[in-house]
Amino acid sequence: TFENRPHGGGWSPESGSGSAPASGKSGIYADSIAIDGDCVWNAAFNLTKTSLDGRDLKTYGCGDGLIHSRVVDFTINGDDIWASTLWGITKLEKNSSKYEQFRIAYGLDGQENPIIASVKDGDSLWIAMREGIARFDTNKKKFVTYYAVWDLFGGRYISTLAADAKYLWVGTSEGLWRMDKA
Repeated sequence: TFENRPHGGGWSPESGSGSAPASGKSGIYADSIAIDGDCVWNAAFNLTKTSLDGRDLKTYGCGDGLIHSRVVDFTINGDDIWASTLWGITKLEKNSSKYEQFRIAYGLDGQENPIIASVKDGDSLWIAMREGIARFDTNKKKFVTYYAVWDLFGGRYISTLAADAKYLWVGTSEGLWRMDKA
C-alpha cells in the first residue's frame, strides 16, 4: 500500500530560488528522512516531526532554532537532533524548545560558504561546504577545516558523504572519492 503525505509550502528542486508557494499541496520536497519510534522526521525546507498516520506534530524553522530553513541533512542522536543547514549546524533538543547554533565561516573570498552535504560519524559531523571539508566535534563544539574542496576535487560537485571506521567517502559529479580520516 502506498499513501501520499503531502505538505503545503516549502522547498522544491524545480523552483530555482529554493522556495515554492506557501499554499497548496504540491512541489514540496523531503530529501532527508529518519524513523524515530512512533514518529517520522523529514526535512528539506524546515524539519518536520510527523506521526505515523501523517499528522504534522512539530516543525522547526528559522524562528524555532534553525540557522537557515534549508536543511541539507539531519541525524537523531538520543534526545538530540543535529541539523545541517545551508549556513551552519543546529543542535535541537527534541523534547524541549532548547537549541544551540554553530555558524560556518565565510569562504576565503569573503563570500558565502554554504553546507552542501553532511554525515554523522560518532562524535563528529563531517560537512562539505563550497570551499572545504570540515569536521565538527559535537563534544567540543568546534569546526576543523581540512582543505579546499574545489582544489582537491577539481571543481566537481559534491552530492553526498558517508563515513566508516577509517575513511570519509565523498560522492561527486565525477564519481566516488575516499579520504583517510587519520
